[in-house]
Amino acid sequence: MEKQDLWKPLTVLIALIVLVPLLVGGFMMMPMGPWMMGGAWGPWWALGMLLLWVLVIAGIGAALVVAVRALPWSKAEDQETPLEILKRRYARGEISREEYERMKAELSS
Repeated sequence: MEKQDLWKPLTVLIALIVLVPLLVGGFMMMPMGPWMMGGAWGPWWALGMLLLWVLVIAGIGAALVVAVRALPWSKAEDQETPLEILKRRYARGEISREEYERMKAELSS
């Protein structure tokens, strides 16, 4: 993933982390009136808070995953296989054809 591709998901995650608590928090702070649990809201406020925290924790986890995948040492496609290294060494002339064939047979088995 290139740096340019990283901006869009990070922007969405930051927006969710900032906006969801504001939107859900507005419902949580509605006037409760004479009832202890908020009258018509009843137990729904507790489910809203649970949902809020699940979204916050999931957003933080997703941001961490995106950040770790963007690190240069976490890219698996940049790593060479042993056979590719062997082919490169043979192409450079570092090893003879006999050594190449023997090592290739060892890697294949």
